[in-house]
Amino acid sequence: MKKFLVVIFLLAFVLTIAASAVSAMEKVPNLVGHWHGKSMMHFKKDGFKKAKEPLKFIVKKQEGRVFTGTKIWISNGKEMSENFSGVVAITNKKIYIAEHEDGLVIGDIVSKNKIVIYYIEDGENSKVIITELDRVK
Repeated sequence: MKKFLVVIFLLAFVLTIAASAVSAMEKVPNLVGHWHGKSMMHFKKDGFKKAKEPLKFIVKKQEGRVFTGTKIWISNGKEMSENFSGVVAITNKKIYIAEHEDGLVIGDIVSKNKIVIYYIEDGENSKVIITELDRVK
């Protein structure tokens, strides 16, 4: 009986290790490409707003979990842009982005072709923005 229990325990242990290895080997999502989406926002000074033009989110390069790119948007009729650096979380379901001028973005990878991002900026010009981005094919 002891031998049987030892064999069962070892089998369970090996299966647990194998399952962990498979989970760790899940492929990091490839985010390189163009993503577009409409935004809803709230500004400390101006209240609620809905973007008239889509946000363009371009991931130019990715090495493993780390990526970089540019976001492009329209503000008062003028095209604006800002570079960013980001990382895919170990779960492959979240992204974290530092914009190169100001602000922080946290995102959910919903599917291969959809990401939802949440922009957060504090201080005098504080604001929050949610954008549902779809991959442009």
